Amino acid sequence: MLPEKDIPILLGAILSKSHFLITLDRKHFLGNEKLKRIRLPFEIMNPGEFLRNYFKKC
Repeated sequence: MLPEKDIPILLGAILSKSHFLITLDRKHFLGNEKLKRIRLPFEIMNPGEFLRNYFKKC
C-alpha cells in the first residue's frame, strides 16, 4: 500500500488525530487508490486544495 519510508507519516497523522494530511507526494498518497478505499479519519490533499477549502469556509 505504501513504501516503508511513508508509513511513519501515515501513522503520525492517524495517531495525532489529524483532520488533514497535506502532501505533494502524488505517487504514494494523493494518487494511491488503495488509500482512497480505506476509511481514514482525515482527508489527504495537496497544499493548494487545502487552502482553497480553507478559504471557502471563511
